[in-house]
Amino acid sequence: KQDNYVKAYFQRAGDQFGRAVAVFPGGTVVVGAPGEASSSTGVVSNPELAGRPNTAAAAAGAAYVFTAYAGIPIRVQDSSIPMGIVNGGVDDFGRHYMGFPVDRSFNLFTENVFYEGVACLTGQPKVSLSGPDADQFSIPSQTSAIFTVRFAPTSPGVKTANLSIPYSAYSPGVFTFTLTGTGAVGAEIGVEQPATVPLASGGARDFGVVLSNAPATLTFTVTSTGTDPLVLGGSPPVVVGGADAALFTVTAQPATPVAAGGSTTFAARFAPVVSGARTVTLTIPNNDDDEGAYVITLTATGLSFASDTDGDGLNDASEYQMAALGFNWQAAQPALVNTLLSNAGGAGLFTAAQVGTLNLHTPLIQRNAATGLFTIDIGLEKSIDLLNFTPFLFTAPDTSVTPQGRVRFQFFSPENVQFFRLRAP
Repeated sequence: KQDNYVKAYFQRAGDQFGRAVAVFPGGTVVVGAPGEASSSTGVVSNPELAGRPNTAAAAAGAAYVFTAYAGIPIRVQDSSIPMGIVNGGVDDFGRHYMGFPVDRSFNLFTENVFYEGVACLTGQPKVSLSGPDADQFSIPSQTSAIFTVRFAPTSPGVKTANLSIPYSAYSPGVFTFTLTGTGAVGAEIGVEQPATVPLASGGARDFGVVLSNAPATLTFTVTSTGTDPLVLGGSPPVVVGGADAALFTVTAQPATPVAAGGSTTFAARFAPVVSGARTVTLTIPNNDDDEGAYVITLTATGLSFASDTDGDGLNDASEYQMAALGFNWQAAQPALVNTLLSNAGGAGLFTAAQVGTLNLHTPLIQRNAATGLFTIDIGLEKSIDLLNFTPFLFTAPDTSVTPQGRVRFQFFSPENVQFFRLRAP
């Protein structure tokens, strides 16, 4: 069985290559060519004889020395591993942020080995990638001597790929080593409102209609979705800005820093004083490199019990509360308002002004200059609606003076009279 054969390059007829063969231990073979007559130089290994021309005399002869080579005919080297990468080794790109690719150049040495006249690198392409995260690495350029590997992570975490260089020299094989790298996103901010509902920077949230006697609150969640802690760098962390900032407050500021994968919350409160539409911005400075300050717009409509936007005699807040009855705080409805006020008394409802008419103002008692007498006149009036009052006369014997010297009038309530008031001239 023939395992291999030995043949020298550039042999010519008559060289008689192989006329004599000697095999030495360790894998060295010397082959004689007694008819060789070239003028080739550079084959002399003795330093003392180096540079001397070989004889070109006819049939001067030559001996060819061959040494068996059992190693891998490829070496790969990069700046991070000056001694070279071993077959089956690992080359780590380190930690790099998503969106910021990094390139690394490798020098490829083939030991000047050829196999039957063909360069020993047999792959097409010469260098290839495989493995679970091969899409995170690429080879943007490669030549016979240099190739470049690019690490461009698209997600956080450790990435791994295999780099292969097929060869076929003394025997076919593949030079392989592992590429590793860690994808990072740094600090990454997100905001949710309500919880689990994303709110992008530049987005908005509306409080809707808020009454002056019932302030409203919205709670926001700040998430840290990156690989580094999220730092909220403002003072305070959430800043309220805009012409209506006095009506909005952050009642609970978020905690900072926020660990990777963690979250914190803050609450914004709107407390209107008068009716009208209001707008502010919330600004959250942070260390997210690709986000910058996070900005949220807040809008709200305040309605007050002291404002009557449409001028129909009923305040905005009350009209909003009675929208189911047909009231509209933005549209004048004097007839509807008059119907309400005229008939509310029958349902036992009265306005503050109507109740105020029951108050007995302090009478002014003056001395009659002619008689020298002081006179107090007190009358009684009755009403069923607090709008229209008629006199209700004191009568005897229902009127008397108590032992304490006070005037007492006892009577039964006539008709449907519910209210009485004292009158002084």
